[in-house]
Amino acid sequence: MDTVASPSLPGQTFSPSWVPVGQSDSVLLHRAVNLLEEREALYRVPDGQLAFTTTFAGGEVSRLLSLSSATTPARARRAVVVARTRALSNAHIPPRSVLSECSVDIWKGANHVQLHKRLPCRGAGGGKRGRVKGLSRGARGRLMGCLASIRTDERSPLPISEWISLPEGNGLPLFVTRTFPDVVPSAGACRELDDRYFKRLGRRFSTAGVVWRRELQVRKSGVNVGKWVPHLHEQVWGVPRCFPCKAERGEWVEFVRGTDVDGVEVWDTHLAFLDGSGVKQWRWRGRLFGGQDSFDAWLARAWFELVGSGDVDHFQHGTDVQFPRDGNAVRAYVGKAQRYMSKDELQAAASSPYFAGSRCWGVRWGDNIPWGTRETVAISLAVFYALRRMGAHHVCKMRKHKSRFLCQRLFVSHPLEWLRLVEYFSCEGDAPG
Repeated sequence: MDTVASPSLPGQTFSPSWVPVGQSDSVLLHRAVNLLEEREALYRVPDGQLAFTTTFAGGEVSRLLSLSSATTPARARRAVVVARTRALSNAHIPPRSVLSECSVDIWKGANHVQLHKRLPCRGAGGGKRGRVKGLSRGARGRLMGCLASIRTDERSPLPISEWISLPEGNGLPLFVTRTFPDVVPSAGACRELDDRYFKRLGRRFSTAGVVWRRELQVRKSGVNVGKWVPHLHEQVWGVPRCFPCKAERGEWVEFVRGTDVDGVEVWDTHLAFLDGSGVKQWRWRGRLFGGQDSFDAWLARAWFELVGSGDVDHFQHGTDVQFPRDGNAVRAYVGKAQRYMSKDELQAAASSPYFAGSRCWGVRWGDNIPWGTRETVAISLAVFYALRRMGAHHVCKMRKHKSRFLCQRLFVSHPLEWLRLVEYFSCEGDAPG
């Protein structure tokens, strides 16, 4: 029951329709007040003796009765009892006709459309959070929403052979992969290595922005063959492809400046490794000319220094940097659905200590990431359901099969088309019922 009307004739019953009641107004109190007004009219009480006023405080409605001096004490007591009655309120059980706070967020230049429906005065859920068990359905949805909110409207026209010479301002990230050597550190040591790596990356490139994700991969060789071990994927923005060399002197890597026989400036890389008897030895690894360093070479040295395995093969194969031409392909790979993951991988993620108490993905230095321009539009409840139905049709068309799929988060190719669709549905008379 959400509305109440006064009887037009004496003895007529009340009709719960036609007269609107506020979201925080009490239906039963409204009825009691109308009953009192009808009774006063039957007894021909002069106008002005009983006045009803409404006050708003903290979003709640309370009715007060101001009585004149001609009002009797008994009638005043009855009026005060009615005014102070705490009856059933629409704020506790909101009716279906109460308009909800609906809105739609559209990221211009990106691929994200988010629908919101907030019912008034509805208690929020919660409770104690459980143990992290890999990448859950909700975590994957938030990761996909984060990646879809980043601008991907700028693509490189260069062929694959020229990806290494991509300009810095093309808006696309570097796709980085980091793996561990044959002897994998413990779960706590892996988290510490990640933290140290990001600190080193932030010191070297102050304009870097990163979205990272941790995955499990089965080992196909080595002492841990057949075991699930972690590896990390990252999308890195704000990092130049080439930059001036800088000397590095560490426990396992040295990157120093020198000259060749002709007096030309060169930069030599020296690695420390462990021989068969476990003795630390140094080896010359490579040489750079021109004084220009590259991000993939810097990453290999930095990760080898942090892990400290002494395995030269890990220096060569422990990192990988790719220059994608399409950000959507990287997003689809990083946020792949669980149906593309094997049952063994899902079980390993649920029981793996590398996911216990740690996140599966995250954002570092988000201010340096080129986010899309977010535009929020307030919509009605009818427009909300219409957009959700359109989103379901869009998902079924992309999947190429019919399914019952109603979501409030959509990943689209042309968000401006959805903005025009919102404007069309919001026009008077065009909103579906």
